[in-house]
Amino acid sequence: MSGTATVQANAGDTIKISYYRSSSGEEGNCMWLSNFAATRPSQITFHANDGTETTAQQGIFGTGTLQANTFTRDGYRFVGWAETANGAVKYADKAGITITGNIDLYAVWTKASTVTFAVTPDDAMFKLYSDEARTNLVTPASGTEYTLDVGATYYYTAEKFGYENTEGAVDVTDKNEMVTVPLA
Repeated sequence: MSGTATVQANAGDTIKISYYRSSSGEEGNCMWLSNFAATRPSQITFHANDGTETTAQQGIFGTGTLQANTFTRDGYRFVGWAETANGAVKYADKAGITITGNIDLYAVWTKASTVTFAVTPDDAMFKLYSDEARTNLVTPASGTEYTLDVGATYYYTAEKFGYENTEGAVDVTDKNEMVTVPLA
């Protein structure tokens, strides 16, 4: 049996090619591809941008999602990706991206400190916010320990039934610190 098939495929699609050989033992059974072209994905090179030459790579065909950042930097918090070493954040971690060729992205870091809140009683409900209106909740690194931007002010609330609720603010310095939050 013979014939041809034309398949339209987009970058990133997978094409399965099957071959069936006659059981009659005929010589000359074959299969070929005509006008076939394969391309490699465009490469994104992620630079740690921390004074080292550390990089990571990811291939993307046109449109995709950036892989999660794997770089760490002591005393800093990762805030996103820039297109130049000193540029502003253009892409958030794991953001969608469309590219037509190889590109370089550079980690953007902000100086950070660890602030631990010692809440008494320790089973009180504690919440930390990045805005004075207390609408942007900050997620702790663990328990009541937070990695916060140096120079920023954060606002907290603490409450527990049978105690007077409390609110406060903390200005983050370049030193790790413990903030005591007692409920009366």
